[in-house]
Amino acid sequence: QQEFDLGTYYSDGQQVPVDLPKALAWWRLAAEHGCAEAQFNVGTCYDAGNGVAQDRATAAKWFRMSAESGFAEGQFVTGANYDQGIGFTKDEGKAMVWYLAAAKQGNLDAQAALACGFLEGHGVPRNPGDAVKWFTLAAEKGHAAAQYALGCCYFGGLGVPVDHTAAMKWWQQAAQGGIAAAQHRLGAAYLNGEEVPQDLVKARAWFSVALSSGDKTVLTNLLETSRKLSTAQVEESDVMAKEYAAIVGARGGRN
Repeated sequence: QQEFDLGTYYSDGQQVPVDLPKALAWWRLAAEHGCAEAQFNVGTCYDAGNGVAQDRATAAKWFRMSAESGFAEGQFVTGANYDQGIGFTKDEGKAMVWYLAAAKQGNLDAQAALACGFLEGHGVPRNPGDAVKWFTLAAEKGHAAAQYALGCCYFGGLGVPVDHTAAMKWWQQAAQGGIAAAQHRLGAAYLNGEEVPQDLVKARAWFSVALSSGDKTVLTNLLETSRKLSTAQVEESDVMAKEYAAIVGARGGRN
């Protein structure tokens, strides 16, 4: 533990000047003595090129070592590396094995990734019901991408009966979590009066937030909705958009 702590001191500049090579040296020593979190941190250093030349293949080996030591975040990253073919030959089956290991420990990103695998049949037989189970676990803990995906499951009847009210509930939470697609969906719902009373001011506000979140496809809806509003309503919508954006910012953006 002392070796790990010394690495953290040099990484964060606690009581000593920041020195990433020294942080790596101490973490490596702790890692070689079996510290799973240190193994993960060594992987992070190689992955980002902090204190050492960037080497994603070496990073992947350290991440897997931490995964084998039971470190949940290492298990998730190892799953992602197999999923994307980083450091290992791409293998969706192995990716799902590692996602499952991390998901069982409560890693929200792993739960969402595992759910996507079940929904799309990547690395495991397609099973929308299991997808909904894992999306729900992550969504209830505030994972915005899982909240959006869960809303889509309820909207389309994937693994659950169609329930547009539930879909709107999860899209609302995902939108507040910074998911542009959810913000776009909410805007469209208010524009067309789907599951909510029609409200062009709110529709335009959510379209504005979605555009700010990077969804360029919302521009046409934003412009067309703006044309239907008075100057006063546009100003009201701008104020509302700022309020929505502040909520997104308070939640810390997106997962």
